[in-house]
Amino acid sequence: MRRQHRILASLMLCLASLCVNTTVHANRLSADNAAPRSRVVTTGNQIPTFAKKVERAAAERGAKVLLVSRIGRPPESLPKDIRYTHTGIAVYSQIKRADGSDGRGYVMYNLYQDAQAPTRSYLRRDFVADFFADVAVLEAGVAVPVPALQHKLQKILASSAYAAMHNPAYSAVSNPFDPAFQNCNEFVLDVINAALYDTTKTAQLKANAAAYFDAQTIEVNPLRLLVGALFEPDIRMADHHGEPLATATFGSLVAYLRKFDLLAEHFVVTP
Repeated sequence: MRRQHRILASLMLCLASLCVNTTVHANRLSADNAAPRSRVVTTGNQIPTFAKKVERAAAERGAKVLLVSRIGRPPESLPKDIRYTHTGIAVYSQIKRADGSDGRGYVMYNLYQDAQAPTRSYLRRDFVADFFADVAVLEAGVAVPVPALQHKLQKILASSAYAAMHNPAYSAVSNPFDPAFQNCNEFVLDVINAALYDTTKTAQLKANAAAYFDAQTIEVNPLRLLVGALFEPDIRMADHHGEPLATATFGSLVAYLRKFDLLAEHFVVTP
């Protein structure tokens, strides 16, 4: 029995960490595959300092819109070839500082899993410091799209189409080619494709993803996967229709942009 519990715990950590929710958001907006590093303890000014470093790296490159990813779980607990667990979109914007003054900075556009209802998700805008408030390793994977795509993404994110593409039915291992469920990385893929193909129609977005996007296969023992699906509500596999488990990840999003010459730069930020 103890061995079964260890197997289940290991599986849950692997799968549920693919798009985990941040539990701490200190500064909410008032408006609507590297080698593993040591786990860090994020205390004091470490998070704000690191967030500023990420923002400076983006600003130095003149990036208006970029994909930012984080490591929400210890790297050794993640499935093979997966390092980052959550991806959001950062947009250079007019912001309201904590002291009430106006300024310019990066705002994160995120799909988060609902901690109170694990099979549901919600959209939130927050700051870069919030995005890294609860991580296992203080590291950011960053992908900067080419300027033309940045411009189109800005338009999508500022429109009602952005929220309209959100499917609150959440699965940690959602199939990016099927509309039944969605997670953070799949949502970012949908937003990118909406910008590329000038459509927010779900059927068309999924058809285009199936034609051009290469999902990342999740290498998990089938028996462990079945056991996990029985006990964890956010591991839903009906949308895979019996096919090998594959989902969108930060790495596959970077590969997608690179494949079609839509990636201006890809880099990693560490403390």
